[in-house]
Amino acid sequence: MNSSGVVLSRLGQRPVLLLGTTAAVLVVVGLGLGWRHSKIARNTELEIFGPSTDVEASTNVKGGIVQWLSDGYRQFRGGGAFRVRQFGVWLNLVTGRKLFDELRDVPDDILSFREAAFGGLHGDYTMGSWRTESNTMAELVKGRMTRSLGTLFPAVYEEMGAAFEDEISSKLVGEHWTPMSVIMPLTRIVCRTSNRLFVGLPLCRNEEYMDLSINYTHEVVRSSDKIKVWPKILEPYYSPVANAKKILKRLMGDTVAERQQLIQNNVPHEERPNDFLQWNLEQAPDFEKNLDSVAERILRLNFTAIHTTAAGFTWVLYHLAAQPNKYMQALRDEVTESVAKHGWTKAAIDKMHRADSFIKECSRLHGINAASITRVAMRDFTFSDGTKIRRGEWVGVPSHAVHHDSLIYAHADVFDGFRFFDGDVSEGPESKRYVGLSHEFLTFGIGKHACPGRFWAANEMKAMLAYVVTHYDLKFASGTMPPEIWMGFILAPDWTAQVLMRKRA
Repeated sequence: MNSSGVVLSRLGQRPVLLLGTTAAVLVVVGLGLGWRHSKIARNTELEIFGPSTDVEASTNVKGGIVQWLSDGYRQFRGGGAFRVRQFGVWLNLVTGRKLFDELRDVPDDILSFREAAFGGLHGDYTMGSWRTESNTMAELVKGRMTRSLGTLFPAVYEEMGAAFEDEISSKLVGEHWTPMSVIMPLTRIVCRTSNRLFVGLPLCRNEEYMDLSINYTHEVVRSSDKIKVWPKILEPYYSPVANAKKILKRLMGDTVAERQQLIQNNVPHEERPNDFLQWNLEQAPDFEKNLDSVAERILRLNFTAIHTTAAGFTWVLYHLAAQPNKYMQALRDEVTESVAKHGWTKAAIDKMHRADSFIKECSRLHGINAASITRVAMRDFTFSDGTKIRRGEWVGVPSHAVHHDSLIYAHADVFDGFRFFDGDVSEGPESKRYVGLSHEFLTFGIGKHACPGRFWAANEMKAMLAYVVTHYDLKFASGTMPPEIWMGFILAPDWTAQVLMRKRA
């Protein structure tokens, strides 16, 4: 679950990356750039980097935005602001710790997190009742889900192993190297593993449920893209949430009714299912306990959870396949030692510090969004340095430029899988860990809107990495990393890349 959503869809019969962003309560906000062209005038007080017209900007989407943000960041690195244009929108970028903190601390009624997260995707039509929902989902993810990771790890790991067997192991031929495109298998593995925690068995393995959970995200992005170019009167006709809810209510209606009956009969908590669905039915306000509202919450939960993690772990596999001789054995030794002491438990996963560093370095180098901590101004706001953000404008931070700053990270453009490994990081500052928050590592944001699901995402990805290194060998035939794919502010792994995999003897 990372910042926003890299979305797997299909072009013909091939998986392709549709690039739209999101951030809801589970992941750090990115840029939702699929909206109707902004009518907000350009802030003439800020210097522009890159093209100033939509035509010019649209012809430079493949990596151009990275250069513009890097140029602006270098000029204003110590503190300041600049702006870039992309997809009909001016985005103001602030730099420096002081302005980062001010952006973090501004109340939502002035600079809105939720408006950036959902409004950019035309959430009123694509995401349902996000404006009126309670904060229950965020509170459950941040609180009960995080506290329950240890208790629920055995079931989650069981599901993960079964998913890897179905999606990857069953496709490998004996001890021979087999070329595989891994993005779709990883997406299905993440979907099953996550939903073992979200809705439990047997629904997490239901093929129709999995397809709905995976495809809903790209339907949201498609609909948002249509809405931005069609007249406003047609917006209601591009609403994917209504049809998705209809299907999901059919699939989970009996399960929800059974769960509600357990609550009405005062069945002891230890005898009830222990998953997000059950927690939601127990703790949500009454107006969100009906089947329609429950289905909408589950759709949104999967919207934020599946594709970000699948894309992030694809980079992990790519870097491991690019340099197996450098990293594979060290990671295997760590997993073996940790599991020998703790078994396959969350305690073991927590002690896998090299794995934590490896994943964090992938996230630093290949963050899904070039900009993050984005907000929409609900009214005019002025930063302490005099930078003015007008009502309706967007503001954020150039996270990709920060993550590639050589004054922060030595050899910042070079992958160093153990960059963040320094012995037992669990005993040191949290900022060293993948889930840590800092001004220099912005994958999960900072402040009160930092990704509440980052602990689950880190636990899931580390468990997946541990499973991969203990069950498979992998490499690239070429021995080199596939190229990055940039579309606007969004970075995606190359879906055409073939990883050579085989079962370990």
